[in-house]
Amino acid sequence: VIRQWAGMYDISPDHLPLVGPTSQLEGWWQANGWSGRGMLLAPYLAELFATSMATGVSPAGLEMFDPDRFDPSEATADSEHDYYARYAKR
Repeated sequence: VIRQWAGMYDISPDHLPLVGPTSQLEGWWQANGWSGRGMLLAPYLAELFATSMATGVSPAGLEMFDPDRFDPSEATADSEHDYYARYAKR
């Protein structure tokens, strides 16, 4: 073995990524929940974010990835339920 890497997969409740600004924290932009595919798209997303931040115009086509599409309390409850259902000792 020459090289090895490990990391956590981040997954949203609907299994789609969270991409763009969030109303939860002013000035906060996020791009997560890619389930391991984010590294491939990072350069492209960086360009989109830079353009959007400079112009104030959100890129077309990212509406389905809006970070505000979930109620935070419901998303947390769903995530905790999924975690315990999968990993809790029986």
